[in-house]
Amino acid sequence: MRLLFPHLILILLLVTGCSKEVILHTDVSDLHQYGKIYMPQATRGLIEKRVQLTDAPDTILVNGFLGGVYPAGAEIQLTVKVDPALVDRYNQLNGTSFQAMPAEGYAIQNEAAVIRPGSNSTAPVAILIRKAGILEPFVSYLLPVMITKGAGQEGILDTAQNCAYFKITGSYVQGQVPRVKAASLGTAAGSVIIDFGARFLLADKVSANLLMYTPDETGVFNQAPATLGTGFDAFNAIVYFNQTKLLTRFKDGGQDIQQFPISPDGVIDPSGVRVIGWGWGGALELFTFKNLVIARGGNGELTRYPLNPDGNWDFGRIAVIGTGWNIFKQILAYGNSLLAVKENGELVQYPITDDGIIGSPNTVGSGWNRFEKIIVSGTDLLCLEANGDLYRYKFNPAGFWPL
Repeated sequence: MRLLFPHLILILLLVTGCSKEVILHTDVSDLHQYGKIYMPQATRGLIEKRVQLTDAPDTILVNGFLGGVYPAGAEIQLTVKVDPALVDRYNQLNGTSFQAMPAEGYAIQNEAAVIRPGSNSTAPVAILIRKAGILEPFVSYLLPVMITKGAGQEGILDTAQNCAYFKITGSYVQGQVPRVKAASLGTAAGSVIIDFGARFLLADKVSANLLMYTPDETGVFNQAPATLGTGFDAFNAIVYFNQTKLLTRFKDGGQDIQQFPISPDGVIDPSGVRVIGWGWGGALELFTFKNLVIARGGNGELTRYPLNPDGNWDFGRIAVIGTGWNIFKQILAYGNSLLAVKENGELVQYPITDDGIIGSPNTVGSGWNRFEKIIVSGTDLLCLEANGDLYRYKFNPAGFWPL
């Protein structure tokens, strides 16, 4: 009879013949290489920690660890310290510009750390982070924390993993986030406001005019607005695209998209006004990011629509770039990222590439569902409340914004 599975039978014979006993050979000449002492936190890359600028200190915990096969045979004394000189080296190697943590901004509770016989780890060492009156809001400080070992003791210090880098960024306390009232538009003005560089546009629902507001040197919109056009009550969505045109969606019919060429000073070129898209009623929200128009559908999908400088769609590159976005109240572009407001008020930032590839989220605020509309003004955010008041926030997503 022919044997169909000779390799399988051979494997079974080998397995059944193997002993279950595991033998450790402790007389290996280079076994000491597995007894390296390191800091577990140093294996995690840059560790980010956000703190609120209160009087109560925050705490960072670090420890030393003896790797390898066996625990410590004798007491190993380590020292925990901060080395500010490593900040410049880190910045040079990583292309960053972090400031060194001020000396008065931290305190090591006990610099001496010990790995006891029979153990592999020191007890956690606490480093207190002092904040109020010391740290500036939304400035990222670098705190290099390292361990050293005395000579003549068991184990080898792993100098590649004996220093952890902590990025400390301070944020305001809830209820103390500063803001400035930039304008009082009144409830009758409506909420169709559009970012327009340092200015903003308003499709006034009373007059149906498109108004342009210009700030003074303090960022407040005190002067009367300029009228750019009339009949803008025909649209239920208006976005500013690539600093060259307004894209508007009609309320009625198929809710087609019409473009208005516009200069940075707000001059509309009537000769270039034309319809460029048909049947956009399925989009719950429209916003722009660089050369992309992005639509959020009722199913929560984000779809990118590349638009060239002539105002024509690049149909071959239209694609869905995200799903599950129906949990958000509003989405807007901010720098090289998207900001999205959840229905529960969380403000979430997503990095995004020029082609619309969206990265992992980072929550940067809470309580932002209080606003009817949020737009960008430079690096600031202009936020419209239900009573028509418009507030300016000197925004920086490096920290956390609890409203």
